[in-house]
Amino acid sequence: MCTVHDLVAGAWSLREYELRLPPDEPWISGVRYDITAKAPRPVSPIEQWQMLGPLLEERFRLKWHREKREAPVYFLKAAKGGIKLPPTKPGTCTAWPDHRYPPPAPDPKQQPTCDYPLMPWTPDGRGLSVAGTGVTMPSLVRRLTDVLGRNVIDRTGFTGSFDLHMLFERENAVDNRTPSGYPSLFTAVRALGLNLAAGKAPIDVLVVDSVRQPSGN
Repeated sequence: MCTVHDLVAGAWSLREYELRLPPDEPWISGVRYDITAKAPRPVSPIEQWQMLGPLLEERFRLKWHREKREAPVYFLKAAKGGIKLPPTKPGTCTAWPDHRYPPPAPDPKQQPTCDYPLMPWTPDGRGLSVAGTGVTMPSLVRRLTDVLGRNVIDRTGFTGSFDLHMLFERENAVDNRTPSGYPSLFTAVRALGLNLAAGKAPIDVLVVDSVRQPSGN
């Protein structure tokens, strides 16, 4: 069961700060719905979510538009000493051609998937790592955006691929009363020869103009 808020965010692959809802319609985030539908052909999980857009427009009379709005962001820049990202050696990872589907789970007996950084927690649950082989700067920016909950804009000019190994403290860890021993995300980023600078910039947002509760089937 999902709210209209969840369905819109999933259909257009939106993070929370990329979605603007009518302030006088609390049911959008409070009422849950069962969605039963069948695709005319086999589709990927990403395509399944995308197919919800027309359904929302038809059943919920959803009307929306996109626009630019200024919002808090982080700018990712090269540090004074230069970027310290180790280049990926040729043949050390396997390309994944169909990005509509996630690659198979990591297998110690197989090469890792290129440009698919994973984010496992540490065993104590208080640290988070970001690690991958053949990683590109856009992928690192997406992971940083996920962790920070704020758009990260690449200002490094870096275009190569690299091996990535970051470890930092989870801000929302259950036990945060005592020092974890892990560095902050900002410290971990600086160790890569990068800096995160807070600022503001226009970002793309989806604005819901109107939406109605559907009648029964």
